[in-house]
Amino acid sequence: MPALALRCLAPRTGCTHREPTEVLSHKLRRATKRTGQYTRRMQGSGVIERVRQNRGQRVRILGRGRPTDLPPPGPVTPGTIRILARSVERPGARELAPEDLERAIAAGDLVWIDIVPGTATEMLLDARLHLGPLTIEDCLVPLRMPKLDPLPGGGAFVAVFPVRLVEGFEPRLRMSAVPIVVGPRYIVTVQREPTLELTLRLEAAFAGDIPLVEPSGAALAHLAVDALVDRHLPVMLRTAEVAEELEERLNPQSERDSLDALDRLIILRRDLLAFRRLGVAQQEVLGRLGRLYPSVRAYLTDVADNQQEAVDTAAATCDYIDGAIEGYRLRRDARTEDGIRRLTVLAGILGPLSIVIGLWGVNFPNIPGTSSSWGWTVFVLAQFLFVVMGVWYFRRRGLL
Repeated sequence: MPALALRCLAPRTGCTHREPTEVLSHKLRRATKRTGQYTRRMQGSGVIERVRQNRGQRVRILGRGRPTDLPPPGPVTPGTIRILARSVERPGARELAPEDLERAIAAGDLVWIDIVPGTATEMLLDARLHLGPLTIEDCLVPLRMPKLDPLPGGGAFVAVFPVRLVEGFEPRLRMSAVPIVVGPRYIVTVQREPTLELTLRLEAAFAGDIPLVEPSGAALAHLAVDALVDRHLPVMLRTAEVAEELEERLNPQSERDSLDALDRLIILRRDLLAFRRLGVAQQEVLGRLGRLYPSVRAYLTDVADNQQEAVDTAAATCDYIDGAIEGYRLRRDARTEDGIRRLTVLAGILGPLSIVIGLWGVNFPNIPGTSSSWGWTVFVLAQFLFVVMGVWYFRRRGLL
């Protein structure tokens, strides 16, 4: 593998130091090691994460354990509405019917409305929550980039993107927006695909298992955004593992398998670049959301730092893939060049022999040596002499 320069992971210091592919490969291998307990150090950022493997499931330790290997999302029913409420006087979550929503909000309860886009959800957003038509459209229409819009009369609309790695014949990164409407004491989440981490986090908060910064919609929004962004770094680490596994299959001697692995690496790199663009935009959205809600600004800053880590890991994996592809191409070109050199040497040795055999093999009388008893012996010795001279010449030129 050639020592190709890769970018240093230093989000805050502006570092421009560059390291070879072998060094980065060793760091990614050490960071994604699956056995026992390991520590990952991001150069330049000073961030240390401890990850523990427990019964085959990795768990991030950031104050409290959170599962990182969640099952893939299942099917959802369009128009599904789920409402959870939590009152100050009576701790614990309770489910509400849509007709009780306005009464719970007026009573000052914390409310979480989780919906799947459909006709019934559009009526709920319009008739019960009195959201504007543009906000409803943003909730129901798939978005392509993170965004934040302050709402008239207080509140905000924010779109956050979770990420998951779909492993199989062709590993792909899937990103789908989760629109969130933040009210004074409620939030609305719109899930086109079920995000288990978001559901578990908010259910735990309403059950009282996770303390809230304050009883407000901003605190609920922080928990929702934190749950979605927390998945980014484990997914990026697993993506680095997948990229390394594909890189090990890049063998110039096995052209068919190498081409398949090369195609998957190129597609995975394209997905990583899309995630980088999305992650940078999402980091800006988190900063604006923190300025909009000063009470949770410090917590959202921590979420933005986690987002930055994931973006840096994606950038390092992109550089690693670039180095792997370039190294494979150099090895393949070297193997092709070696084959051409061997054919050239063989042609240089057999060329004079072919000429001599052609001259003495023509059907003409009076060819020198045909009537002599030593003719055949001299002819064979001359052929052997040509071979020895050819080998000596090519070895002197460094071709053998």
